[in-house]
Amino acid sequence: MEPEDNTDYKKKEYWDDRFDSEKHYDWLVSFPDVEKTIRMYVKPNDRILVVGCGNSELSFQLYEAGFRSITSIDYSDVVISKMQKQYKETPELTWTVADVRELSENFDTGSFDVVIDKATMDALVVDQGSSWNPSQAAIDDVFKMCKEMIFVLRPGGMFIQITFQELLFRRRYLEGYHISATEQSRALQWKLKESHRVHVGLGYQFIVMQTMM
Repeated sequence: MEPEDNTDYKKKEYWDDRFDSEKHYDWLVSFPDVEKTIRMYVKPNDRILVVGCGNSELSFQLYEAGFRSITSIDYSDVVISKMQKQYKETPELTWTVADVRELSENFDTGSFDVVIDKATMDALVVDQGSSWNPSQAAIDDVFKMCKEMIFVLRPGGMFIQITFQELLFRRRYLEGYHISATEQSRALQWKLKESHRVHVGLGYQFIVMQTMM
């Protein structure tokens, strides 16, 4: 179901309606496209959080690839209910209703070794306007998400992001370029570890942030 406007991608109502009828959909890339790169940073026994999971097959494909502790979240209770039913025979997969901007309401600090985001932050910046001078709404939402990612990751944990946005502009968000130096130093306790180009389709960015030890 195509939205009437790109800003619909930021609305829970749009996703609830879409997930109600859509079986599954994988944004940007499929797991086989990035499996080798993921294995560079993720170990089989790592506690993995997949954010904005939607009806993607990523979480189950991670399980099939040998990863055994996978929690998947989405703020749409419609899709989480469907995924719980679909994968009820796979207890290693946990499905939870949660908002990426409010993870501390659902999880303790340091709960995960790895967080994987495939196009979730992309949905938060659909109303950014200029990439050089994004809207305050986009800045605020991404800042909240970044703080929550850091909160749920253990020291030295990895945040893996697959995005359509070029590294130059996404890095400005991830490193808090648009917020005050005080807020940045207090809240965004992570750094860019590496980035890779995914040569699939239009080409995407595979970005790895690591929390401070």
